[in-house]
Amino acid sequence: MSAGSSGAGSSDGGIHSFSSLDGPELSIEILEQNLLCPICFKLYEEPQVLRCVHCFCKTCLEGVIQNSAWTTANETEERSTIKCPVCQLETFKNGQYGPRNYGALKSIVEKYKILKAEPTIPLCEVHAEQPLNMYCSTDHKLICGVCATSKEHKGHAFSSLPKAANQEKILLEELIQELENRPDLLPVINTLKADRDKALQELSALNDQISTYFANLHHILDQRQARMVSYQELRMASLTRDYNGELGKITPAYKEQRDALEMARGLKSESEPLLFLQKMQEVREKVSLIQQKPTPTVTGPTDSGSITNFDVRTWDSTRLADAHTISLPAEHLKRRPRAPSTTSNSTWAWSPGILIFMLMMAAFFSETNGKNTLFRNLIPKIYNHPKRPRLNRFKILSRD
Repeated sequence: MSAGSSGAGSSDGGIHSFSSLDGPELSIEILEQNLLCPICFKLYEEPQVLRCVHCFCKTCLEGVIQNSAWTTANETEERSTIKCPVCQLETFKNGQYGPRNYGALKSIVEKYKILKAEPTIPLCEVHAEQPLNMYCSTDHKLICGVCATSKEHKGHAFSSLPKAANQEKILLEELIQELENRPDLLPVINTLKADRDKALQELSALNDQISTYFANLHHILDQRQARMVSYQELRMASLTRDYNGELGKITPAYKEQRDALEMARGLKSESEPLLFLQKMQEVREKVSLIQQKPTPTVTGPTDSGSITNFDVRTWDSTRLADAHTISLPAEHLKRRPRAPSTTSNSTWAWSPGILIFMLMMAAFFSETNGKNTLFRNLIPKIYNHPKRPRLNRFKILSRD
């Protein structure tokens, strides 16, 4: 097939024949489907056709030839071949059987570009596929021929598109003049924009001031909180240390007295006089040692009560400007002596209880074993002891 007898290229690079370039079958849609190069998918530029009748842009085909590696040592440049990118049919690179210009296809591409550049006539929305080729001067709108014969436009004045365009151009000048004579709103817009920008700047500055103010306030409050918490922690450590020191002094004395009391109570169940008297001697010695030691005097760290009774809600009335003055009441640790409620400073504090206990035990052994001699001998010795106190002058040790 010769190039002169062929038509436009198809979408796969093939050839279609057209009897007339102006026929109804030569629509824009058909041209768009058949005028694209199968390599670059763009409109053909200087189209060329191979002997398999597939078409390509000249530059696209030259790229294929340059990238082909099918020329062997025995082949001449004229006899070297390439494969069609579409159908893979081998064809010569050069010569009369090689690629050749396709003038007919080039003409069709140029015709397509002209048709594409022409404005398309809009169609009527009421009557499908009817072009808007008339102008209703009464309604000032484009209409089709069917619209002109409808009841909607009965009695209206119609014009051709060129005549209507000239009339509307005159009206356009009048509209432009009217709009130009109206008050200019641009200065108002500029003023509003300037006022808006100024207000936004002021609000932004206020936001910065608010952030700075509260940042400083938080800093002050954090400092006050850290200071008061640190003070309270130091005070708690001091109180713990002082009270532990007092406990360290009083606890040994308490244990010594408790052991002696438990030993004396355990002696009550001893029924053998000899063993009783032996153990009684041990109790007497323990009590004597306790009596020789001064009763510990307890001094506990105390305060004036301001912290114990302090209510943080008193800070609610503090002004923000005075936040740096928020503090706890002044602390003054004081010491005041605390005498144990269970002991006396008298060295004879244990004597009345022990005396009564000994008398009861003596009476018990006297009744159970009939040894009145022991009872009679024991009573005068205890009663006539030179250090025997008067009973109404002493307190009996608590058994707790």
